[in-house]
Amino acid sequence: MFVTALADLLFPKRCLGCGRFGDYFCKSCQRKIKKVGFQICPICERAAISGATHPKCRSPLSLDGLIAPYVYNSPLKEVIAAFKYKYIEQLSTLLTDLLLSSEQFKTFSFADFILVPIPLHKWRENKRGFNQAEKIAAIIAKKKKLREEDFLSKVKNTPPQVQLKGKARKKNILGAFKVLDRKKVVGGSVLLVDDVWTTGSTIKVACAALKRAGAIQVWAAVLAR
Repeated sequence: MFVTALADLLFPKRCLGCGRFGDYFCKSCQRKIKKVGFQICPICERAAISGATHPKCRSPLSLDGLIAPYVYNSPLKEVIAAFKYKYIEQLSTLLTDLLLSSEQFKTFSFADFILVPIPLHKWRENKRGFNQAEKIAAIIAKKKKLREEDFLSKVKNTPPQVQLKGKARKKNILGAFKVLDRKKVVGGSVLLVDDVWTTGSTIKVACAALKRAGAIQVWAAVLAR
């Protein structure tokens, strides 16, 4: 407690949204977070009930649904970036609570699902020091009493997706993931966890790897899109 208090005195927290001292993400800025107007089908990205993939959009290797409750803009965008690249530990709980408290997450039962964070390549994870998706998944697993597994591995060290657009993103991530233990996947339902949905290329390729390994249902949950 003393160490924490001393650290707060020497290095006071500033809101990542407005810059005010006191916390990393003040209540005023939290109220500015914009909720999405509707959930989308992860394949065609048109409106879909609860984010479930449209029947006409389904394929053997496709996602079965997507939960993405918030719009990826300021101030949430800056908070996610600070969590992702600087790892401010306090933000992992705050951001996960935002996801868990969203209407979309609360109305969907994942009781029989296995939580699987989108993995980073070992080189990138060692460089960054952590995987933000793992931090989020671990808190969800603890609070919702769900099983978390790390049997999905990223075996291809790809350039960051943020540097690419459109088709280049899809080409960049192809063949990037491998299921390490197929026995844990066969016949199971998986909830893939990540921070942000942009084109969805990374999550879709991860889903395809899980479906090839025998998963019967794969959803994805992210903070924002």
